[in-house]
Amino acid sequence: MKRKIKRFFPLFLAIVIIAVGFFLMRSDFFKIKSIGCELDQYPCPLIYEPVLVGLHNQNILQISSLSINRQLQALDPSLAEINLRRTLPDKIYLKLTRRLALARIESADAKVYFMDSKGEIFTGQQTSSQLPVINVPADKPVSLGRSDFSDSLFKLITALNEYFIVSQKITWLPQQIIELQTAKGPLAVINLEKDISASIAALQYILSGFKIDEALPAKIDLRFDKPVLSYE
Repeated sequence: MKRKIKRFFPLFLAIVIIAVGFFLMRSDFFKIKSIGCELDQYPCPLIYEPVLVGLHNQNILQISSLSINRQLQALDPSLAEINLRRTLPDKIYLKLTRRLALARIESADAKVYFMDSKGEIFTGQQTSSQLPVINVPADKPVSLGRSDFSDSLFKLITALNEYFIVSQKITWLPQQIIELQTAKGPLAVINLEKDISASIAALQYILSGFKIDEALPAKIDLRFDKPVLSYE
C-alpha cells in the first residue's frame, strides 16, 4: 500500500500544481486593477495610454515585460529604458526613461531627428528647447542608429560641450564642411575631416581672447593650418 502511495504521489503533486496554476491564471484575484507610470520622474503623458489601458484586467502573472517594451517602443522610439514592477495581487508600476538628447537634427525634407549620448540618431519626442540644431542638406541622408555621419556629428557636439561653446545653429555643407553660428556672434567654419577637437579648442581659444569692448570677427575659418579671421 505504501509503495502504491509513493508511486502515485508525484503524479498527484503534479496534478495539484497544474490545478493551482490554472486557478491562478484564471482567477480574477490576479487581474490588474492599478497601473502606475512615470517618465523621467514625472507622470506619463497620454501618448502611452493605448498600452496602459490595454493592461487593465490582464492577469498580472501572465503579462510579458518584453511585450510591453515592444508596444511602448513602437509608440515612442526615444525610450531608453522600461522597468516593470509587479505588486501582487493586482498592481503594476512602469518606470520609463527617455534617451538623453545632445542635439536636434533637421533634414532638408523637414524631418526631425535627435542624437543621444551614445552618438546614435533616433526619432521621438524631446521636451528640451536648448539643444543645438544641426541643419542637414538633401544630399546627406539621415539614417537611424550609428553611421560615419553620426560619428562625425557626435565628435563635434562632444567637443563643443567639452570646450563650453554654445551654438545657435549648425549647418552641414558639402565636402564635410560645417558652419557653426556661435552664441557670441562669429560664424565658425570647420572641416570635419580634420581633428575636430583641435579645431574646437582653437575656436574656444580665439573667442576667449577677446576683451569685452573689443570687436569680434564676423567669421573664423578653421579649415587651414592657421585660423583666418574676417571682420566683414
